[in-house]
Amino acid sequence: MSLKQWWIAQAMKEADATVAKMEEYGSRDLVEIGRKMCELQHRVDPVSDVEAMEIGCMFYLLGKVARVTSAVERGEVASDDTWFDISVYSKMVLSAREGAWKL
Repeated sequence: MSLKQWWIAQAMKEADATVAKMEEYGSRDLVEIGRKMCELQHRVDPVSDVEAMEIGCMFYLLGKVARVTSAVERGEVASDDTWFDISVYSKMVLSAREGAWKL
């Protein structure tokens, strides 16, 4: 299997799993986390839902990266699920910027 074939197959699996989660949970929590973080920073200018979601994704990503770091510190590797989540959060931001992610 070539890298391109793997990537396309992986993208299909990620898309199916991510769309199912989006339909089940939505992403309002990400927007609310982003807005709260802006409030704590005393930001004066309001942010859009997409910007707030991006900040919320960044917040969750920090937690995922911390899991990877903890695994490395223990001499282990992070789970596939953690790496999957990291890839999905970045795609969520990119799709929201393009208007494809439902908020």
